[in-house]
Amino acid sequence: IDAVGGEATERLARCLGEGGTLVNYGAMSGQPCQLAPASFVFRDLTLRGFWLARWFRQATPQQQYTLFRELAQAIESGDLHARVHATFGIDQIREALQLAAAGERDGKILLTP
Repeated sequence: IDAVGGEATERLARCLGEGGTLVNYGAMSGQPCQLAPASFVFRDLTLRGFWLARWFRQATPQQQYTLFRELAQAIESGDLHARVHATFGIDQIREALQLAAAGERDGKILLTP
């Protein structure tokens, strides 16, 4: 799963087994996905795109419900979680924004009431 694009796409593709599929859903690098032709030809890799907004437009209400139920179960069980780098009170919003703008961090920045 690739949210970056650019050279990262090829690096991720090298991690796939023969016949694998790489799914791109973003371009955080600002560059188009780069994938060597040899990856397509000799390793039979597939590159697909995914856009969540399109999925929601096409999914039935039942499919959406099922997705949210599965996500809630994964969060509840601890199988799915987000790493938190820092938590700020709403009165510390300037500090939170400064940390977010500074770049490299190890997780989400949360605001609490």
